[in-house]
Amino acid sequence: MQTLRDVMTPDPIFLAADTPVREALEVLEGGRIRHLPVVEDGQLVGMISDRTLRPWRQALVDLRDGEGGPLAEEVLARPIRAFMHDDVLYLQADRTVVDAIDVMLDFKVGAVPVVQDGSLVGIVSYVDLLELLKVQLTA
Repeated sequence: MQTLRDVMTPDPIFLAADTPVREALEVLEGGRIRHLPVVEDGQLVGMISDRTLRPWRQALVDLRDGEGGPLAEEVLARPIRAFMHDDVLYLQADRTVVDAIDVMLDFKVGAVPVVQDGSLVGIVSYVDLLELLKVQLTA
């Protein structure tokens, strides 16, 4: 059975808990990714997603267009700590792909951070699992 180490995206992009919302939105947009682990003092402390920050995206667009005011600036300067999910689910790198699927289905999440010896080493998302399925179906 394949482990998460075999299918995860290794060394994922992550953010610090004090990262401003504006920077998080730019990372999500620029990297064309949907989920970002949040790390503090080397430990996984949360997750932030494009869905969580979606209400603030318009403030960023307004500022880029020169239409944003002080409220948009204030919201985008807030740390993601205020918006992240701190009850983060994670799995060990040696767990199976089926374990990840179970967690994603049971908790209705699109990605799960992968840890080894307490450190973030990867992330497995529904996209990773779909790519695995495609390979298996076309083999």
